[in-house]
Amino acid sequence: KKTVRVQAGVKVSQLVEFLRPYKLTLQNYASIAEQQIGGFVQVGAHGTGMGIPPVDMQVLSMKILTPALGLIELNEEKNPILFKLARVALGSLGVMVEATIQCVDAHLLKEQTFVSTAEQIRANHDEWLRSHQHLRYMWIPYSESVIVVWSDPAEADEAVGESTVFSEEEALAAPRAMLRSARPEIEDEQLKELSFTQIRDELIHLKPLDAEHIRKVNHAEAEYWRKKEGMRVDWSDKILGFDCGGQQWVSEVAFPCGSKEKPSTSDLDFIDDVKKIIEEEKIPAPAPIEQRWTSASSSYLSPVWSSDMESVFSWVGIIMYLPPAGEEGDEERERITEAFQGYQQQLETNLWERYGAFEHWAKIEATSPLLQQKKERIQRRIPMEMYESTKKLLDPQHILSNDAIDTILSN
Repeated sequence: KKTVRVQAGVKVSQLVEFLRPYKLTLQNYASIAEQQIGGFVQVGAHGTGMGIPPVDMQVLSMKILTPALGLIELNEEKNPILFKLARVALGSLGVMVEATIQCVDAHLLKEQTFVSTAEQIRANHDEWLRSHQHLRYMWIPYSESVIVVWSDPAEADEAVGESTVFSEEEALAAPRAMLRSARPEIEDEQLKELSFTQIRDELIHLKPLDAEHIRKVNHAEAEYWRKKEGMRVDWSDKILGFDCGGQQWVSEVAFPCGSKEKPSTSDLDFIDDVKKIIEEEKIPAPAPIEQRWTSASSSYLSPVWSSDMESVFSWVGIIMYLPPAGEEGDEERERITEAFQGYQQQLETNLWERYGAFEHWAKIEATSPLLQQKKERIQRRIPMEMYESTKKLLDPQHILSNDAIDTILSN
């Protein structure tokens, strides 16, 4: 059957290692693997690939502990409606304690990375999206550069390994020189120990809210990736996870972009509009703007719920990096937080409604000044009567709620 029964507190990374001796793995992975399975499923986490749904669709059955009815087991055969409602419900209908997950055979992926342009992507996007099992774009604000990363099952004779145009040392030479110029006091040994994402964080922290400075850092990132063009082969969990950098604010939305048979151009149009707003408003937007794809989910509260399983959705995430917390960094963190909220609100006000975008549950902030607008938009998308009647049945005293859930998921 290739299934695994796992408690909800287990981390994804732990589950991966448990499955390895059995030559099994999960169908897809998010960018990081330190989430617990309960949260991983309940927020509808996702990887990328137009033919692959979010991770909640890998769950075949689950047990949840409810305040009113105690422990109940849910699956598609016994109670399909409740199962589809509770599978992505932020723990608000019951605490997930166990899940049975569909696995796949462990497999090697061959990943190709190269730098493209918006024009080249327009010309090739439909083919790339259809022909590659996994695809993601990393758009560089204030630049025409786009880092393209795709991966597909490796051939039988291919082994774990990497081949790039330049070595990591050569690729890091320019970013190191840029940081050395800005911070001449930095020690050589300290500089050599920094990865690219750490160097990028250091450069951004010099002037995090200066759009011109951020533009220069973004161009340095594009040059780094030009030197890292190439391929690598590794196990799927190693390929699909990646280094996201240091502490950060992230906002991510999903929106429909056609079907597997006929993708639309709304995914690329959305990015064009995001970049236009950034440039017009002079937003200090660091790289990358990350774009991924999944197929639909049948979980009613999923950001990519659809009655048509042939639907395709694009996920787009924006980011701002935060300096380490502490006396010197706290005021800067507050200023960056305020700037990020303004950045997000520009996109939310101007684009989300037009594109039918639904915010990733794990990225919604209860302190957002647009929380009421989020509520109205979300409640138009999900079956509120079904949710509220189920909430009254399973958790009538709202024990499994908080201010954000009660604001967004309550009338």
